Amino acid sequence: AAALLRELKSQSRVEAGGILPPYSEAALQKIVREINWLWAKNNAIIEQNAGVDIGDETKISLYTNHTAIHRNKRSGLVYLNHRLMQIRDLLWGAGMVLTSEMKTNLSPPEESFIGEYQMLVTEYKRSSG
Repeated sequence: AAALLRELKSQSRVEAGGILPPYSEAALQKIVREINWLWAKNNAIIEQNAGVDIGDETKISLYTNHTAIHRNKRSGLVYLNHRLMQIRDLLWGAGMVLTSEMKTNLSPPEESFIGEYQMLVTEYKRSSG
């Protein structure tokens, strides 16, 4: 998760001349796998200690895993939100029309976002005169 955010910070749309850095599907999948692993690990600890007073070490382990889950979720959401804001800025800068070169590193959900965002902007412009 931290590596994904470092990559995001180091790459900028402006530096790339209006082209987004490649969408990092593998990194996001790795974050999801780690979240699922930590969740399963916490569930196993809880099941092993059902009905028993949990010691401080176990509580700390549960808390640490739980905190890591939330950190990973935040990191993934920050990455996705940052890309969407870059796409939005790119759209406004390009007059709501992206060239095929600008679209090269987009994921399918991001392309869908562009279409929906363009429709919303068009509807707003029509309604506001």
